[in-house]
Amino acid sequence: MDGRRREYRAVGAEYQPGAGSSTWRIGNIAVYLFMAITLIWLSVLTVDRASSVPPLEHNINNAAIHIPEESKTIKKEEERVQIPVKQPEATTMKKTFIRFQEPGMTFLDAIKTCETFNCLREAHLLPKGNATYNFPHFIIAGYSKSATTSLYRYLNTHPAFMNPKKKEPALFTNRCDFTGKKMFCPPYRVKEYIETILKRDKFVKSGGNVIMFEATPRIFDLGPDLAEILYDLMPWLKLVASLREPISRSISKYVMFKEKFNKGCFVDKPLDWLSVLTLERTEAVGRYMSTSFTEDTESKSRLEDAPAKNAKPTFDTSIRTVQEDETKYITRGKNMTWRFPRDLPFLEALPTCETLKCVRDAHLQPRGDARFNFPHFIIAGYSKSASTSLYKYLIHHPEIVVPKVKEAGLFTDRCSFEGKRMDCPDERVREYIQDFLRSNAFSQKSHGQRAVFEATPRIMDLGPVFAETMYDLMPWVRLISSMREPISRSISKYVMLWDKQIDSCMTNNTLTYCLTRDKTPIMGNPKKSYYSHPLKAWLDNFPKEQLHLVQYEDLVGERQSEELIRLKEFIGVSVDGLPNELDFGDANCRHCRIQPEGWPMKETVYRRLIEKVKPDVLELVRLIDRYGMGNGTRWYQNWERVWNENLKSCKDGICSIQLS
Repeated sequence: MDGRRREYRAVGAEYQPGAGSSTWRIGNIAVYLFMAITLIWLSVLTVDRASSVPPLEHNINNAAIHIPEESKTIKKEEERVQIPVKQPEATTMKKTFIRFQEPGMTFLDAIKTCETFNCLREAHLLPKGNATYNFPHFIIAGYSKSATTSLYRYLNTHPAFMNPKKKEPALFTNRCDFTGKKMFCPPYRVKEYIETILKRDKFVKSGGNVIMFEATPRIFDLGPDLAEILYDLMPWLKLVASLREPISRSISKYVMFKEKFNKGCFVDKPLDWLSVLTLERTEAVGRYMSTSFTEDTESKSRLEDAPAKNAKPTFDTSIRTVQEDETKYITRGKNMTWRFPRDLPFLEALPTCETLKCVRDAHLQPRGDARFNFPHFIIAGYSKSASTSLYKYLIHHPEIVVPKVKEAGLFTDRCSFEGKRMDCPDERVREYIQDFLRSNAFSQKSHGQRAVFEATPRIMDLGPVFAETMYDLMPWVRLISSMREPISRSISKYVMLWDKQIDSCMTNNTLTYCLTRDKTPIMGNPKKSYYSHPLKAWLDNFPKEQLHLVQYEDLVGERQSEELIRLKEFIGVSVDGLPNELDFGDANCRHCRIQPEGWPMKETVYRRLIEKVKPDVLELVRLIDRYGMGNGTRWYQNWERVWNENLKSCKDGICSIQLS
């Protein structure tokens, strides 16, 4: 009995007492038949795979790999060949990507399509044809004040050389960022470097018979970070470096700054002051010399009292005068630099600035009589939330400088973001500092006694990618954000575009369609456009004392006077400088003359919109309460009142939506 039960279990059948031996035989036959079919299928699959083995000779980069005869073992009876597994390497590069696979393509054919360094590297793997030189062939990589300019001018006279568009493109030294052994360069800067600076098309037109080069003498200083990366990208490249006696080079550098730019550490100092100056601030002496000025006890004590090399600089975010003993160091990458002389006042350093880093450095100088920072505050959000009315109100204050335009748009329109890295065109940054914010008027006319600001209400939307960068560049700046009930704000934006005859969704569609389509911030991902997610990024990077939130409904309602007083106190200007009354003007009454009776909308649609925006509103309320930015309960009640009043207007399923 037990033996038969085991036999039934082997074939997956249930044992039934009294079952005949015929059932047992049928189960065994089925198992054997399945095993036979499986073995036949496996044998067929093995034969198919063996027949699909690639031929012995194959082509990589249009070059056949030759297999030595001694490495082949031929069995005539089976006609099989055994090939060594390890093939000879075609290049010493760490990574090889076969980008160009068209038959007959040459180096020059490939290089004229290149806009990246990886493409250049792969183009150099192809047959050179009639090309004589690589692209670029060499770089004058070091050092400044060591005859690099003379070498550059001398080589340009040779008929085999083609001079680049400018001597120092400074791609690797100024445009790229380094994190460990990784380098990030803005793609459009790399494209400009290859196409415009190195004149790629002219090199191709010459048939590769002219030498393309550049001369950025600071590249050699980047050796610890750049050397390995540069070899991986351009292993053919030749580097030229001219070295000069370190002390002579340092003196020559400071004298050049004094004569050429009338700025730098040597502007108002005698020559013997270089002993202390060089010990503290010049990298060259620290690299090549160790005991030259060690007997100078004064400089020793100053170095001992200096902050750590990676210490984060402190800024005065208030309107009080900075203490004279405040640190004058600032961290930039790995090196600690000192852009201005110790005693150069803030108001004299600022007009020379053309970059945001220079503006940051200027804020570390002695403040003197300057009362405000530069810029002191920004109206950073949000559109259709009275940002224009606030701008027009504040420019009439006697303690505020009027900017050239309301929205400079540098960060929102001119700069590009890659992760949390920002790249802005130099000319746009210079224009932003000197023309839009009027640095000369702030320094020379108002002497720092009037606050400078701008109003670009889309800055708040950039919080996740820009907040950290902005704090690094302007850690003193104060941000103002006005927020409006989300549905009213969206309707107001569409109506504005339609009224100005700007091509938008409402040009050919109804308002309901525009609000409910999937691409809108309300129906899509609210984190991409509405309040809580961007605000969280700003609160994570800026002290809450530098952020001021205004609710639009309070600003246009009974609390207007109180909100304007709070705003002026936050900025730090006199409360009595302007009346506590806001003039909205015609622009903000657009909803009064267009559809004054309200916008018709189905009740089901409006309720759907409310349910979509409510999670973001509740998260915003939690952030306001958690960080002490205001009364979150009152914010929610104001917006809930708008929703309820619109729902009360519904008749027969159709509501008349009035904007807040």
